[in-house]
Amino acid sequence: MNISIKPLMPGMSGEFFRYFEESAFPPGDPRANCYCLESHLIDEARYTEVFDRRMAAKELIDSGRMTGYLLFDGDRPVGWCNAGDKSAYETVCGDDSFFSEDCGPGVISIMYCMDIAEGYQGKGLATMALERLLSDARSKGYRYVEGYPFTKRDYPWQYHGTVGLYERLGFVLFAQRQGYYIYRKEL
Repeated sequence: MNISIKPLMPGMSGEFFRYFEESAFPPGDPRANCYCLESHLIDEARYTEVFDRRMAAKELIDSGRMTGYLLFDGDRPVGWCNAGDKSAYETVCGDDSFFSEDCGPGVISIMYCMDIAEGYQGKGLATMALERLLSDARSKGYRYVEGYPFTKRDYPWQYHGTVGLYERLGFVLFAQRQGYYIYRKEL
């Protein structure tokens, strides 16, 4: 494996779509075409058609509102980590249950979603992505990094990252909410 991690930037929607449409999910998976909209759009449920979801994701990427990291094995996208400034996540800052600190810009960076392609899971890619987020958040002056793993550890789609992932990297339990935890690391 020759893994590299690239921050998602405006203009990278092609690579993003390659991951979601070619690598992210096996054929027939109910999560196909999610395009990671849940974290950014309060009205995400209204985007029922694949074309509309794709265009919404393109707009979020090109505007710089959707941020994170694409993981590559050579030229092939093999992972996605939706991460960035907490204040840019409408569904997080707009939901009191996620409240943990000021949602103002530059205070808290979050890891909202992590997806690693089949065949690459269990090889440390999620750890690599979260370590990159921690490094970048530290260099940008963030005070904390947060993640929101599910409380139901046997839930098959742990797209918020697992409790073990956060604990291995020094995050501590900050709060428990209905269905998920807030794990936090002070930088």
